[in-house]
Amino acid sequence: MFSKKISVVLACYNEERYIINAIKTVQDMDYPQDLTEILIVDGGSTDNTLKIVSEYAEKYKNIKLYHNPRKISPVAFNIGIVNATGDYIILMSAHSKYKPNYFKILTEKIIELAADLVGGYSITKTITDTKVSNAIVKVIMNKFGLGGAKMRTGISKIEQVDTVTGMFRKSVFDKVGLFNERLVRNQDIELSKRITASGGKIFIIPDVNFIYYARDNYKDLWINNYRNGMWVPLTVYITKKLGALSLRHFIPLVFLLSVIIPVIAMVISPLFGIIGLVSFILHFLLVLVTSKKINDNSTSVFHLIIAFYTIHLSYGFGSLHGLLKINELFK
Repeated sequence: MFSKKISVVLACYNEERYIINAIKTVQDMDYPQDLTEILIVDGGSTDNTLKIVSEYAEKYKNIKLYHNPRKISPVAFNIGIVNATGDYIILMSAHSKYKPNYFKILTEKIIELAADLVGGYSITKTITDTKVSNAIVKVIMNKFGLGGAKMRTGISKIEQVDTVTGMFRKSVFDKVGLFNERLVRNQDIELSKRITASGGKIFIIPDVNFIYYARDNYKDLWINNYRNGMWVPLTVYITKKLGALSLRHFIPLVFLLSVIIPVIAMVISPLFGIIGLVSFILHFLLVLVTSKKINDNSTSVFHLIIAFYTIHLSYGFGSLHGLLKINELFK
């Protein structure tokens, strides 16, 4: 039944709390261990991660350890891909939890659909159970929260999408190249764009899902989203392709500019302020209506509103910062 070899690439840095569970997750899969290899690429961990991985590598022949001197994700992924011997490659996160049939279903579907990349949707959770963390989860999984990416909102049938996290056909990297190592963020989205541009197919599978543990407080959420947002304009600048990302990635910046520019223009005429005010009010009404719609006893409308604005503004300000960084590069 099983004949295809799978290479699991796991990038890590100071993951002593999670790395054992990540390794066991792969070992507990409903897929033969002799057809599975685990390539752990470490970015110079200073905790016990390397010690733990080394001990497992001595015990299990299918575990291999590599060093990532540049400490960024796309470099780690490329190290794993170049050294992989499998027919298919799966990029896994130490912070996510996968079901035992994850490999089996993805292997079946990538063959059945003649796809280059297949994956499931993520079920967002947090390690704490508070009104703040529950609000964050609800907003992340809402279409108005993070732009409606189906890998976050979920699906009911197999669909062709622009990006997903999951299993790659190894041969696709020979066709479109490896991850762009200049992209600290968005490297997965940019690669997916190259795959579809080359005629490749990407599918999301409803029978496959994994748990993603999100930030459980507004501060950490803001920092992470700010960094993601900053790499939106930088991704376009580095790749020289506006289509390297999807339209949804630019909406927070557009909203922010629709408020900031009219306010600045008020030095010319106070009437410009009306445009900014209208934009802010329309956004607030959408946030309020959506918050009331998705609210339940686990959180509150107030916490949901704060979560929406944390995500939208952090991403928008991050993108604005990215624009300014591009401007600095021209000087």
